[in-house]
Amino acid sequence: MGWVRRMWLVGVGCGLIAVSPGLRGQSSHQMGTRQLREAAEGFIGEGRFEAGIPYFEELVRRFEHAPDAERQVLEGMLVFLGVGYMQQYGAGREVTYLERAMEVFNRYESMFPSGARRHLMLGFRADCKRGLAQWESAVADLTVALSPPLDMRFTEKQRQDSLEKLVQTIYIIRNWEIGVPWFLKLLASPDPERQTLAAAALTEAYIETGQYDQIATLLPYLTGDSPSRYDVRFNLKLLEGGDKLTELERYLEASLLFYMTLTTDELQAYWAGRVARIENQLRVIALSNTQSAQERKGELEVDLINAEQQVEVLEGVQSYTPELEWRKASNFKNTDRNWEAYWAFYRLAEDYPDRVDQVEDYYYAAFVQADLLNEIPKAEALANLYLDREDWTRYRREISVTLAGLLLRSEQYERLLAFCIRYIERDPADDYNPQLIYYMGATYLKLEQYAEGADQFRAYIENHPDTPMMDGAYYWGGLCRLFTEDYEEAIDLFSAVKDRYPQSPYHEDAQFRIGVALFADDGFAEAEAVFAEFAKKYPESILRGEGEVFLGDIASAGARVRKAIEHYENVAKFTDEMGFINHAVFQLGKLFEANGWFSRMEKHYRRYQETYGEKGQLTAAIFEQGRAFELMGNPAQMLEAYYDAVVNYGDIPTAYGIDQILFAYPEKYSEFKTRYDVTIAFLDAFIRDEAFRAELMGDRRVLYDYFGDHPAIDNDLQELLLRDEDFRAQVATDLAALEEYRDRVTAQLNLLPVKTPAAAYKAAYAAAEAEGRRTLALRLHMVLDSLGDPVNPTELFTEKDIELASPRTLVWIADRLASYDNIALKPLVRKSLNQVIEEYSDAEEAVLQALMTAGEIEAQEGNFEMAFQHFNQAQERFPARSEAVRAAMRQGDVLMEAGRYEEAIGRYEKILRTRSWRGESWAEAQYKIGMCFFRRDLYSEAHGYFERTFLAFAQYREWAAKAYLRDAETLLRLGARADAENTLKEALNTPGYEETQVYGELEQLHSSLM
Repeated sequence: MGWVRRMWLVGVGCGLIAVSPGLRGQSSHQMGTRQLREAAEGFIGEGRFEAGIPYFEELVRRFEHAPDAERQVLEGMLVFLGVGYMQQYGAGREVTYLERAMEVFNRYESMFPSGARRHLMLGFRADCKRGLAQWESAVADLTVALSPPLDMRFTEKQRQDSLEKLVQTIYIIRNWEIGVPWFLKLLASPDPERQTLAAAALTEAYIETGQYDQIATLLPYLTGDSPSRYDVRFNLKLLEGGDKLTELERYLEASLLFYMTLTTDELQAYWAGRVARIENQLRVIALSNTQSAQERKGELEVDLINAEQQVEVLEGVQSYTPELEWRKASNFKNTDRNWEAYWAFYRLAEDYPDRVDQVEDYYYAAFVQADLLNEIPKAEALANLYLDREDWTRYRREISVTLAGLLLRSEQYERLLAFCIRYIERDPADDYNPQLIYYMGATYLKLEQYAEGADQFRAYIENHPDTPMMDGAYYWGGLCRLFTEDYEEAIDLFSAVKDRYPQSPYHEDAQFRIGVALFADDGFAEAEAVFAEFAKKYPESILRGEGEVFLGDIASAGARVRKAIEHYENVAKFTDEMGFINHAVFQLGKLFEANGWFSRMEKHYRRYQETYGEKGQLTAAIFEQGRAFELMGNPAQMLEAYYDAVVNYGDIPTAYGIDQILFAYPEKYSEFKTRYDVTIAFLDAFIRDEAFRAELMGDRRVLYDYFGDHPAIDNDLQELLLRDEDFRAQVATDLAALEEYRDRVTAQLNLLPVKTPAAAYKAAYAAAEAEGRRTLALRLHMVLDSLGDPVNPTELFTEKDIELASPRTLVWIADRLASYDNIALKPLVRKSLNQVIEEYSDAEEAVLQALMTAGEIEAQEGNFEMAFQHFNQAQERFPARSEAVRAAMRQGDVLMEAGRYEEAIGRYEKILRTRSWRGESWAEAQYKIGMCFFRRDLYSEAHGYFERTFLAFAQYREWAAKAYLRDAETLLRLGARADAENTLKEALNTPGYEETQVYGELEQLHSSLM
């Protein structure tokens, strides 16, 4: 760091004597002692020590051997002579003068070790030593001068000046051990510039000695415009300190130092400006010849030298501005200030495009931050910018793979696939290809492009068999084949991973998927062996719980009940996935029910509720627990549990079981109320009316017929009276057993709720509305509407209601609003259905209803493409549901209505190829294929399908009758009038057709031909 060399301009006290110009013209050797002293004192008074050197020298010579009483003059003259040599040095920078001054001050030291001016001499000698780069020795002099007792001789200004020079000198030699106490003293100075100097020195000392905790307190002193703040060495030290703190992961403190570090541009601007300002001040001072002006000139000249030295140093310092900005950006990243890091790296790339070696790093760093922030457009733009530069290769692979991940996250699937395929084709052996294969596999599954994915991975396997991506190609190809139901090939592909790639990350999963494929292909025994082996080999695998599900399903299908129970109970031990746990729990409940273990069933569902609460399918479990109560003969407990569930959980839209319970409650109440009433009435008549009893008991056929006409009578009672011979014999002579039975049924009746479901629901509705529980209120409104007792038949629902409604309620709201046939309500209808489809995907029953309803609405309005999409979703998302065939049929229907006959035929043919849909759906599909040909005027083809319909599916009279009618019309258009007439006769003569919808049309067409 530079320093300011301030000279102490010392006077000799009071009463300075004026010296005439004539006296000064004489030689110092020719003057008398008094005249000589007067001349010397004149130069001292003017501060012109350099001009007074001959006089000072002569006085020193004359008084050198004077008596002690007169040596006081010698002490002063030695100081002034030394200062004179220092001024000579200042004028021409000739080092010899500093050496002469040193000799004079050394003479003073030896002659006057306790002299009155010793403190001043030490300061002047320290200046000389500083000028001669004798830094340690200068520190020693200043330390003595500023230590007791000499320090007390200074004025406060002299003391502060000396302290400043000491700090500057120690700072130069970087002796922190002795320096820190002096730095702290200077920090207490009232002068802001000196405070900055002290703070800068302390900062560097603390950085060097690792005392980072002390730095934060100094930062307020380093915000000013002092030269110390702009010293290049100090700023480089701040940079170094920030680096050290970063290494120690003390990122917050590092960021403070980085932000305190001034850039080379800022430093150059400051020092260039400071040089210009000093030069301008010197030009102004040159116009004045006063003593103060001369003093100020000396100070400015020293400041100018220091400033010019800083400029010179900076010229040799390569700009570290980009490196500083890089550190700041990196520190943002290290402290998770990702937005600041992104912009900092991005600005580096924009501001320093010519830094060829670094700009690639800048763009990559900005890209990484954008990716981390999930700012996909920004990250993609940076990736494309980078990849477009053919000369940038350092991060090409990392960016390529990351970009693929971005495209996956942003659901730009087709672009992702194209990018991955292009990258892999460029270098199939690239080590990054396995990651791309992963992205491709996930994408093909997401798009449900199973066949395309399988073909692509098969091509890689065949064309690049020895590349790093092979295990992934086999695995993802296997998954694709699993979904295309090509189980044999899927097993082969998974087996390749299992057998050939033991270190593959897919190895464990591939073994598991072999079992899944075998299970899906009905190879239950083989699948069971695979899953059992997997559990043994990978007991702690995250797939273990799913494996237990499969093992439970296999055992259950084979009627190995105890084994199934064991596996289902194991599921929760090996997984936290609620999907698997829920499957196991509800399958286990079915097993208990199927085996008549109703008490175990009830306890099982109660335990599930206690364990998982609302985390699980709580209300669905309550529904099943209620069924267990019913099966145990406790319907009142069932109804109580159901009503409590409605009140407690009905305001939660995602409590899907509530919708089942809401409808089950009135249904079961009615069922049991009717059963008990009818049974009690029957028993009363049977006990009281002997003739009635004799008629029924005398002929079992009469009793059968009576129960057939009165099916609501309790089944257990029917069985006793019809088949239990002991009971029949007992009641023939003693009616006590029947009376006891009636009392039990009466007791059961009395346990039922006093309020009817409609009354209970209306009261609950009023309470829900009063409490602001709108979700529950809407649910109750829906059920009351279905009971024919709506609370507000004309109510129109709002967007707020749609936000609050449960999924099944939303479907009901859509139906209600659609029934008004008001175009203004259509947006709310669509919003209701879309909310179910998009936000409640796990509410399967409601989603299926919503998709079918939405499809019908769009079809009615002629939006056939939208209708097709809804029906297609319904079929694909719920292929095992009975509604799937209706969804498939409606796909064909809307395609036919849209005039896309070939596509429609394809959909109908798919129905005919699906064995599980055999029956009336086949008759309908066959007929509709005929209609596709009929509408295209392809009558020969249409005739074949209509004829096959009424011949192969005669039992389905509606479709057969329609086929007869359309076939007759087709024959007429083919010119086969007689055949058409015979076809109509055959239809009209077939028994049962008179009840079909088209029978009148058959008669009318037949009559028109007569």
